[in-house]
Amino acid sequence: MDAAERGQLFVFAENFLDHHIERLRTIALGIADQPAQFPVNGINVLNEEAYQGAQTRNVAVAFAEEKSTDPTESTYRTTLASLNQPISELQIATDAAEFYRAVRISGSSDGQEWSYWGSGVVYRYQQRGTSRELLRLEFPESTGNKFLRVEVINGDDQALANLHLALSAVPRTLTFKQAAGQQYRLLYGNEKAATPQYDLGHYFDSGPPKPVYRVLALGPEEGTANYRDPRPFTERHPELLWSALGAAILLIGLTAIKALRSTGAPAARV
Repeated sequence: MDAAERGQLFVFAENFLDHHIERLRTIALGIADQPAQFPVNGINVLNEEAYQGAQTRNVAVAFAEEKSTDPTESTYRTTLASLNQPISELQIATDAAEFYRAVRISGSSDGQEWSYWGSGVVYRYQQRGTSRELLRLEFPESTGNKFLRVEVINGDDQALANLHLALSAVPRTLTFKQAAGQQYRLLYGNEKAATPQYDLGHYFDSGPPKPVYRVLALGPEEGTANYRDPRPFTERHPELLWSALGAAILLIGLTAIKALRSTGAPAARV
């Protein structure tokens, strides 16, 4: 059996397992090789499942170019609408016909201290009559930052002509069982809320909405009139705590000065 026949045997066995593995409990696989024995040290059976990547949606942001301290880089910055915005993809558009650039992404909560988010390369060029292009950069989803900075490493090349940047995020959906005659409100904004644990998450059939599921739209946003901040009084009014601390330091200082004056001994006379 030559290499081509062995390759066909492998493909047949793989297709056979894909279609019948769910109904079989025992699998026997024979390899025929007439000229000589075909040594087999071991056989591994793998079960792989492919999932379609999550669809992303554009996030409304506007990038502004900043003056970079490094002449070989172009720097762009934007402000996110929320600290909890889960950004996970950067897309670019440019008029440059051919390029190959490294890109670095950083995030910050105050615009001063920056932390690394992700990096990669974007490119567009012709090679042996084939057009090769990659204009998006995926990076681990991150939250907790108000500002985002993108640095394009130009090296000794000119900056990309008419460059536009866009961000994308994986959309979130909320699924629940509806009871007849009930009204539902979506409450959000509690930064200390923990991830909930419900039975539904273990047996619900996830994926794209099916015809049996009703897709609802949110109504107008309203402020919670009876909301009570659960934080302690001192955390809700930190200025009072600092004022009390300052007054205590002042009183301690005045008391110490008064004590030193009252216990001072007269100078000795010769």
